[in-house]
Amino acid sequence: MAEPPGVRRFIDQSRAYSIIVRGDLLQPDSQHLPAFPMQSAFVVQWHRTAHLASGKVIGRVEHVASRQTATFDSWDNLLAFMQRVLGGVRKTAHEER
Repeated sequence: MAEPPGVRRFIDQSRAYSIIVRGDLLQPDSQHLPAFPMQSAFVVQWHRTAHLASGKVIGRVEHVASRQTATFDSWDNLLAFMQRVLGGVRKTAHEER
């Protein structure tokens, strides 16, 4: 599909998104934004003594993009870490605009 006059599209395969350039204005192409962006990815590693069925939630979590890590001993602590990191990611992304 051809782009409208004055519009150029750059696709970054390594990050799975594209940018539309209109004159000097750069903006994300919402059609090509990933449904599950890397900035929202976490790895959760359960401790060998964790037992989720009985509510014993113990482990380690890492934010993939920033490599920030934390240990946790409850769902609340796990979710608090994720919210804190994602809040910082969104704040940084908003400041870069």
